[in-house]
Amino acid sequence: MLRHSKWPPDGQLDPNGPHRTLDLSYYQSLPPLQLFLAPPSMHPFELRLQNDWPPGDWRDLTVLAGVSGGADSIALLRALVALQNEASQDGVDTSCQQDGPGRSSGAELGARRTVDSVDSPPGRLIAAHFHHGLRGADADADMRFVVQLCERLGVECVVGRAEEQTSTMRQSRASEETSRDARYQFLIATAHQVGARYVAVAHTADDQAETVLHHVVRGAGLAGLAGMPRARELAHGLALARPLLGARRAAARAYLADLGQTFREDSSNRDSVYTRNRLRNELLPALAADYNPQIIDALLRLGALAADAQELIAEQAAELLVRCLSHREPERLIFHAPALAAAPRHLLREALIAAWREQGWPMGAMGHSEWTDLAELATEPTPRKRIFPGEVAAERTADQLVLSKPTNR
Repeated sequence: MLRHSKWPPDGQLDPNGPHRTLDLSYYQSLPPLQLFLAPPSMHPFELRLQNDWPPGDWRDLTVLAGVSGGADSIALLRALVALQNEASQDGVDTSCQQDGPGRSSGAELGARRTVDSVDSPPGRLIAAHFHHGLRGADADADMRFVVQLCERLGVECVVGRAEEQTSTMRQSRASEETSRDARYQFLIATAHQVGARYVAVAHTADDQAETVLHHVVRGAGLAGLAGMPRARELAHGLALARPLLGARRAAARAYLADLGQTFREDSSNRDSVYTRNRLRNELLPALAADYNPQIIDALLRLGALAADAQELIAEQAAELLVRCLSHREPERLIFHAPALAAAPRHLLREALIAAWREQGWPMGAMGHSEWTDLAELATEPTPRKRIFPGEVAAERTADQLVLSKPTNR
């Protein structure tokens, strides 16, 4: 495996080059001990990643990195390779093992490897690229770029491809969500195939701000305002990690510039048919120009405050479920209704949402009005029944709230 580029590259520092404007603010924010321990060859971007996702949490595991070819994902890949190589130099075996030409695999965040999971060597970093079938020759070029870069870095690479989509599907707003679902299905399937414990994706602080703003526009609740978590469970034994969530998009591009590393530009990122693009290219610049130049930081603070509050509410909702959930089956939940009715309305809704999610029932069609109706059903003493999205039946009896879903559907 190739070693990562040193900082500055090859020990050279051109006083007229881009390195003269190196921002040391992140170094200055780190504890003195970490600065002392940082290898002199580490770039500030790599040091940030090491601080936000310590290699000790993942270097002995298989990590699957989602790599589209764009700047953020290429920066994540290069930084992970750099940290993996640094660990190897410290005496930890993190070498990648090739399964064959053009193959790649990896992924997990902080969990420990189980012996009976999958027969996979420890410490593998694997790239995963998904071809959406939306942009013709440009998408083909993206795929070739990622595969060739992985070959140069000595990283395995797994490529998946979606079915070809018609022009009508490409222009549909629903295709944004459909493409995302297809990509994550591919990542989960690949992670299981290679024995990965983490899927690492390259969402940055800018993506987080855009997510929070999107949820504000949609009128999301507190959980939505919290934005994307740094890590969450994708499937049993598999976690999604967002190691760059504390880094700005500009920092990723500056890192690549310092490495002399190219990346691919996705022309669809300028297509205003997608809501995310309109937020990024139109609304955020307008807010920054006319209202708050620090709008990104303001949105990130809002998300962090909402996440703290939501964490406390989630703990209280879990305690409420322990008190009120009297019986659980794969397709049936029975609650003690009077105990539910005595809880604050917002906490009641959160408890019902948590129970619904734990059952694996469809969440997409359940909006604020549906959750409010379900909470009212729990608090009203009059017996009645209602069918909610996903064919989940909710029935209130004298002292019970029963949620059930047909098993033959």
